[in-house]
Amino acid sequence: MKATVYSIEGKAMRQIDLPQIFESPRREDLVKRAVLSEESKLYQPKGNYKFAGLETSARYRGRKEDFGTVKNKGIPHLPKEVDFAFLDARKCDYLEHFRLIRAKAKKGAIIVADNVTTHADELKTYLEYVRGNFQSDFWHDSSRI
Repeated sequence: MKATVYSIEGKAMRQIDLPQIFESPRREDLVKRAVLSEESKLYQPKGNYKFAGLETSARYRGRKEDFGTVKNKGIPHLPKEVDFAFLDARKCDYLEHFRLIRAKAKKGAIIVADNVTTHADELKTYLEYVRGNFQSDFWHDSSRI
């Protein structure tokens, strides 16, 4: 397949050979997808955002410089006790995180662990520990919802 190269003035200058790919049939589904993607940029901007992960929608209210506050002093705001925790971490760290959460859990606390059915082989040690050491009236497989 050949294509004509035009000058800035719009005059035909020469013919060039195009790569073989230009002879393949046009796929309408890909053309539609490209057009929709281009049109959606107005509604869903894509690309790198230099402040990603640095901004927050939360607004601080209070007196951060008051005596006894830990704002901007590098001290974490961790609760002394928790009644609910959602565990989703690297599979090799589940047991360690569970023990840390369990140490702060109130009696009757709910601890939900993600991926225990889909990654049961990777979480075998964690599952054996939890099922062998803790009573539960309710074991729920969330993958069946």
